[in-house]
Amino acid sequence: MSQSTRFAVSLLLLAELARARPHSMTSAALAESAGAHPVVVRRLLGRLARAGLTEAKAGKDGGARLALAPKRISLRAVYAAVENGALISRGTPEGGADGAEQTLAPAINRACRKAEKAFFKALEGMTLKDVMAGAADAKEEKAA
Repeated sequence: MSQSTRFAVSLLLLAELARARPHSMTSAALAESAGAHPVVVRRLLGRLARAGLTEAKAGKDGGARLALAPKRISLRAVYAAVENGALISRGTPEGGADGAEQTLAPAINRACRKAEKAFFKALEGMTLKDVMAGAADAKEEKAA
């Protein structure tokens, strides 16, 4: 089972756009800085733009830029813009021994919902600015 990297790559893209403010960046430049394929970057930028987090300008001097200040971009909004479906799969194997699936499924679903709720609450309380500040702190610690 593979995990999606859309959220992490989107955060890298948004951080690069924040660093470039107020200027725009091309998808090619963003792809190079994030180490991602340009097609993936364009798809993610499209999702982020539909969510109102980025905006694009076409043409020779075009590119993408942040639509909001980093302190106004919650990680929850980024996640919602680029990820699909439930965070945790609620599927359980069929034909569990002695009906174990029927008795455990409701408890598993409750545990999954509780974990998702905590995850989304944590994301809501963090912004792109927080991520960038954390990166600056880590860079300072590494240099010391």
